[in-house]
Amino acid sequence: MTDFRHQFSASYRGSKGEVNTSPSLTVPDQAIPLRTLLANHSRGINTPVNHLEGEYFNGDVPDIQDLNELKDLRDELKITEKELLNNIKTEQQTAKINKQKADKEALEKARPIPEQKLPPVELPEGS
Repeated sequence: MTDFRHQFSASYRGSKGEVNTSPSLTVPDQAIPLRTLLANHSRGINTPVNHLEGEYFNGDVPDIQDLNELKDLRDELKITEKELLNNIKTEQQTAKINKQKADKEALEKARPIPEQKLPPVELPEGS
């Protein structure tokens, strides 16, 4: 059985931990007191703090202000989902029909040609 070391064991003497050698990512002059931050937020004032924007490749990210916008966005996404699923089904059906047609044509091309009876060929008598 494995014995785990933890802080309450008599034999546990602690660990050295890790040393962070990478440079600090802290940007100077971006500290705002919490009171000011909350006051600005409640008044709709943007903070001067820069932050990285995510990259979204499927379109713009909506700016949702209240729950009604969230509900409207959800309804729009459900309608879009239904349309896309219908498009997928029709494309699958057309692909299936096209495959059946191609298989049928390939089968017809692969059928052996019935043997035709050719008239007998007369050979010259000296051969």
